[in-house]
Amino acid sequence: MLKRVQRIISALFAFIIVISVFCVPVSADCGPKPTLKVRIVNPPDSKYCVALLTYKSYEPSKEDREKGYDKFYTDGYGLFLSPVGTNIHESNETGVYGFHYMVPWEFKVIVITDNGDKYVSNLIKRNSFHSECTFNVSNGVLKEEAFTSYNVLRYSIPAVLCFVVTILSEMLVLLWFRLSIKKNLKQLFFINIVTQIFLNVVTFFINIFWVWAAAELVIIIVESAYYRKRLVNRDGEQVPGRNVAYGIVANLFSLSMELPMLLIVYLILMFFG
Repeated sequence: MLKRVQRIISALFAFIIVISVFCVPVSADCGPKPTLKVRIVNPPDSKYCVALLTYKSYEPSKEDREKGYDKFYTDGYGLFLSPVGTNIHESNETGVYGFHYMVPWEFKVIVITDNGDKYVSNLIKRNSFHSECTFNVSNGVLKEEAFTSYNVLRYSIPAVLCFVVTILSEMLVLLWFRLSIKKNLKQLFFINIVTQIFLNVVTFFINIFWVWAAAELVIIIVESAYYRKRLVNRDGEQVPGRNVAYGIVANLFSLSMELPMLLIVYLILMFFG
């Protein structure tokens, strides 16, 4: 029975590795495109237009003036011009405006009324591939919405999959270290629930690579210390040195399984998001 379980787990990981190797994203311009949805609240009473502003290192050109784009230039920022799609939106009843294709990561939102009144937001840098922002015209504050349907999927699906992959990985490493799965499974579930919550909370609020790497290092240290006096072999004996080694190896192995899986998941979310 034990050998059968080991073969099943090994087959699962072999499948993950094969999928990770052959699921390479296609080059050229056929991949998913970032999108931006801007919601205007407390808009002007009169009709208006909405556009994005990006930093410009030059003054409006003759062509810009001929097209009327020069009215968008303000404090070194000018109209964002996408090669495809609509750059300027006329006001509508919903107050929601979509921007697609090569959407800038850093931008301002500008609202210009038919009377020529301008309302320019603060500069923000979006964090999501499919971003939703709210611009309050009354106070000029632009902010990105954190809890959107895309962001819920973006964080919850990878979190659940990472937990499953981590448990399966550590179960396989238990077999390699000749430790009992039955006697140690509760310990694996408990500490991994705690550390996964910690990791996801940290990366949700501070989505920076070195912060993620530091959090993973903390997890390796904490789990290795936890396993030191809690894991037992098939005879119920504890070997602290081996348990610490297990904690390090298990975490590194599960991490090597999670990274390619996360890449695939994020590509799928970006494509269908």
